[in-house]
Amino acid sequence: MKGTVFLLEDDKSICELVRCALEMADIDTVCFNTVADFNAALNQHLPAVALLDIMLPDGSGLDVLKKLKQSYPQVACIMLSALGQESDKVKGLNLGADDYISKPFGAYRPRQRSAAQAGCQRRFGMRKHQSGRKIHVGFH
Repeated sequence: MKGTVFLLEDDKSICELVRCALEMADIDTVCFNTVADFNAALNQHLPAVALLDIMLPDGSGLDVLKKLKQSYPQVACIMLSALGQESDKVKGLNLGADDYISKPFGAYRPRQRSAAQAGCQRRFGMRKHQSGRKIHVGFH
């Protein structure tokens, strides 16, 4: 699953829309509706990019962001949220998000931002995860 995007979003229609848009660009995407499922998947595979909703039924995407950046700082994180105030965006970015997309958004907006992250990763190289597998990374 090289270059996989993990999408944490509880709204199934948004999940499907984003997944379809990314897969049209040949980007493997795995959707999760709960923080618990997302965290369990991280134990199996590390994504290149994580798209994180903030308001989730079993937790906060901001808490997921903090833990993800502490454990795996090389994973690019993009917030997808209905919380669109400037203060919300600044909070997410200050916690380590690489980008912040406010809902509602066009179907291709997450694809554009994921492509931008991938471009940064290509320019700044790749690192190996402790497992020895190559993973795409953000700035280093």
